[in-house]
Amino acid sequence: KPQTPNPIKPNFEKENSLNFNLNHVKSIMADLTHKSQWVTMILAQVIITSGLIQMIYWVVVELGGFSLEKGKKFAWHPFLMYFGFIFCMASSTLMYRILPFEHKKKKIIHVILHTLGIISVTFGLFAIVLNLKVV
Repeated sequence: KPQTPNPIKPNFEKENSLNFNLNHVKSIMADLTHKSQWVTMILAQVIITSGLIQMIYWVVVELGGFSLEKGKKFAWHPFLMYFGFIFCMASSTLMYRILPFEHKKKKIIHVILHTLGIISVTFGLFAIVLNLKVV
């Protein structure tokens, strides 16, 4: 006489095999997520860097280059603001989330890039003050 499955008593053999398959699927999804994070970071870095290159081109061609002459100090402002806010701070956030280093090393990279960004933004604001005073 064939055994009919008991709906109340679970079949542990099936549950374990299902659990194994779910764990396998989870590991595949985690691997794909990690790979997609790397692709996203690389794509973001390419976009950010191309924006920085375009900013430098705009400052050099349209604004006459980086200069400390009277009335030409404004060119430093957009470059330093972009470099500080977009390049340094966005890069530090992306790298902190994705780099495969231990927490302490990631935190050091994060702090260095944020500090560089804050210094850059400060000088960018200072460039506007100097340009307005025409010193």
